[in-house]
Amino acid sequence: MKSKFTKQLVFLNPSVNLNKLAVLLENNGVNVAMCKSHGGVKVSGNKVVYKDESRYEVFRFDIVSIMLPDIFYKFSDNFLNRFFYRRFLKKNGINSSIDYLIKNRFPLSEPKLIACDNKVEIGSLLSEKNVVMTSYLTSKDIGGVNFNKVVAEYKLSDNIDKFLGNDYAIVKSNGVNIEFFIKDQYIYFIADSIDIIENVISKTFLKNVNMELVDKFELLRNDTTMIKKIKKGLYLVNDYSFFNVSLNPGKQWLEALGRYICAGKL
Repeated sequence: MKSKFTKQLVFLNPSVNLNKLAVLLENNGVNVAMCKSHGGVKVSGNKVVYKDESRYEVFRFDIVSIMLPDIFYKFSDNFLNRFFYRRFLKKNGINSSIDYLIKNRFPLSEPKLIACDNKVEIGSLLSEKNVVMTSYLTSKDIGGVNFNKVVAEYKLSDNIDKFLGNDYAIVKSNGVNIEFFIKDQYIYFIADSIDIIENVISKTFLKNVNMELVDKFELLRNDTTMIKKIKKGLYLVNDYSFFNVSLNPGKQWLEALGRYICAGKL
């Protein structure tokens, strides 16, 4: 595909999947750059662990090419695309496209070294010459957007990684969804609100763990639509990732989004 996209495309805090997209676009003539922000989050584990009332799954790396049939992506918010997306959700009985990959046990994307520039401010990237693309935004980097998650960081006095490991964990129970991971001497919780996080801590073995809340910030993640415009020149991509750890959506996702960008539709 020959690109009609004429600006520089900047990938902010790129995941494995966004790194793959950047390589594809660069090979098709798009000027790409990668950089990190001060609000970037990095998971040190190499697995995603999922637990709900009925099952326990571990997702590891798999380099086998996976195709994703019967998925309806929406590029713009119009009636027809909303109809297709509702049909997709009804067909699969899930709440998001990430849930689809988890439900069907799609593996993680093969890890790759992502070379990024030094940490930058998002405001310095937004210009007439650039388009910024990322899979998540935090309140450390940008304001004036409707965040949909809260991240709480606790410093651990006890060594609990031997029980929980450092992998990215997703737990769904009694209508409550919470995600967490351990990095160094810190545990990070991600949920819809700080109340949910505090309630989970108070009702599990974690209430007996010595830990101190050291940071709290808001998170915006796109788990549904393929690409969403946040403001002029800034786009949030559903790349099936949890920060830097990516599920493998297969070639169809990569090629569909690559064609959309190369067509100059951003």
